Amino acid sequence: VMMDFYADWCIPCLELDRVTFTDPVVIASTSGFTRLKVDMSQYESEENRELRERFEIAGVPTIVFLDRDGDEVTGTRVVGFLSAERFMERIHMVPQEK
Repeated sequence: VMMDFYADWCIPCLELDRVTFTDPVVIASTSGFTRLKVDMSQYESEENRELRERFEIAGVPTIVFLDRDGDEVTGTRVVGFLSAERFMERIHMVPQEK
């Protein structure tokens, strides 16, 4: 699972959407993931507070990769904007089942 914690008002989040997530290599490499966008636009809401605590989200954008058991894959978390090339370095760190 790839969880993208974003907010409508977040410039680096928009940059990820427009630059990194539209890259053909990123699209192909993440096609095997369940990809979830988690809207944190209402950052202080009760629901988002619970999500921030559960997934230890300090700000947006944050991308968290979860394994089959729902545990975060250590060392793969993305905080802030990454180019497609740098994002692919994280993707390669996530074990993928065939």
